[in-house]
Amino acid sequence: MRNKKLKKDVYSYTIYNGYVDLQGFPVGAGMKVVEINSYREDLSFSSKFGYVDDDIDGVNDSGNTTETFGGNYRASGTECREGRLQYCELTYTANGALEYLKVGYESLSEFNSRKEREKKIVK
Repeated sequence: MRNKKLKKDVYSYTIYNGYVDLQGFPVGAGMKVVEINSYREDLSFSSKFGYVDDDIDGVNDSGNTTETFGGNYRASGTECREGRLQYCELTYTANGALEYLKVGYESLSEFNSRKEREKKIVK
């Protein structure tokens, strides 16, 4: 069940109650990263969620997902839109509650950098 978008917000979003289907598996409000990753064990087209240290505060740079705490967790996927990688991102509040789920694509500059790195590896 979903609620209508709020018109006053800069970025559009939809609020869901219950669970949503993320690449064939459920994601819901009470779920921790380790539980979501357990569904993603054998996915051939996407990785498990690992911690992304966007605020560069030195917390959990190891990518360990056995404990869920505030911040962003990202899983990369396959190339799709114009050859760019799709990714899924989860954001948790400081007390470990799932707050936000985003599905996006790598930026054009990230795409170009990745392709350059891949060329160097092949040579």
